[in-house]
Amino acid sequence: MEMNWSRCVICQQDTSEPLKCPLQSRDPSDKTGVYASFLNNVEQFSVIDAVPVELLFGNNETVENFVSHSAEWHKSCHLKFSSSKLAKTKKRTHKHDTEERRPRKRKSLEATKCFLCEKGEESVLHEVSTFDTDKNIRDMITELNDTQLLTRICGGDLMAMEAKYHLSCMVKLRNRHRSLIRKQSQVPDDIDSKMNESRAFVELTRYIEEAVTSGTHLFKLSEIQSRSRTGSFSAQCQEDSLPSSLKALVSMILNGSNLKDQSKNDSQATLTIGQTIVFNTKKRTSHSAGKPMHILEREQPLPIYIGMNVHALRRSKTLIQQLFHMGICISYDRVMEIEDWIATSSCERFREDGVVAPACLRKELFHSWRLGQPRS
Repeated sequence: MEMNWSRCVICQQDTSEPLKCPLQSRDPSDKTGVYASFLNNVEQFSVIDAVPVELLFGNNETVENFVSHSAEWHKSCHLKFSSSKLAKTKKRTHKHDTEERRPRKRKSLEATKCFLCEKGEESVLHEVSTFDTDKNIRDMITELNDTQLLTRICGGDLMAMEAKYHLSCMVKLRNRHRSLIRKQSQVPDDIDSKMNESRAFVELTRYIEEAVTSGTHLFKLSEIQSRSRTGSFSAQCQEDSLPSSLKALVSMILNGSNLKDQSKNDSQATLTIGQTIVFNTKKRTSHSAGKPMHILEREQPLPIYIGMNVHALRRSKTLIQQLFHMGICISYDRVMEIEDWIATSSCERFREDGVVAPACLRKELFHSWRLGQPRS
């Protein structure tokens, strides 16, 4: 096919894209140098066998011939032969050739390295010598779904592979497997908690439906929350509010490190100190010089009891605030909030029962009167 110099010298297509001629450029620099650079790039593309577009002219084309015919091209076609495209193509071709020439190494267990950490003889290496050990290791790695370790043991049994391990690495593997088993054993507890939540939701829905039937259409959130509260501390509230690790640490500080000297039941001093620590624990240190802040979720029974008891006996805001700043009890505002909630709950109960009765009377307890004396 003969070259048509009135079209793009690269694609030889008649498109709507305008043609550009370097000789008509307003740039005062050497205009023929553009042709020379283009032909040089074409030659280098040919050397690496990566010419972007099939051309009608060969490598023997000269700059003078381009100048005499005022060769033109589309800008998009000329960009395919730019120096940046040439550099990227060379880099890509060189990388591909290097990867093809690079020899592939077969991974295998080295006799002088631990197959768990792949480190050398930093400590004593133990060899897998029984089928039971091989089976236990495979079971643990499979249950952990550790893909990296699975690829190391997939070549056969560990005895035939002469696999060796550090004792510390094996202990870490067993601890990981033990943690996984512990997490899996906690799943039934989560199911029980979800069942309890579902049961509570059904009871709450039934209560709301009965109230709507009787003509009540508005509900206070405090009223709904008070249905699941007894207004008193449970017998084991102090023990349940503290993690066992903290109780063990405080007990060790108070009673010594000898396990024989420690009693089975936690002493009140241990519970008091532990609750004070949790109550005054913060996620981050505040740089402001304001009043101390406490997290509501970490509010322990002891500081609540001290604040309520001191207010009931002394009615002293100053004393409560001093104890609050010492980290011993809740703030005076929190005491007022709890007392307001108790008073509101009592009034709601009186309104529901239709009679004013002592708040210490327990709900759903049968009472009968005979000869003016209460009997239950």
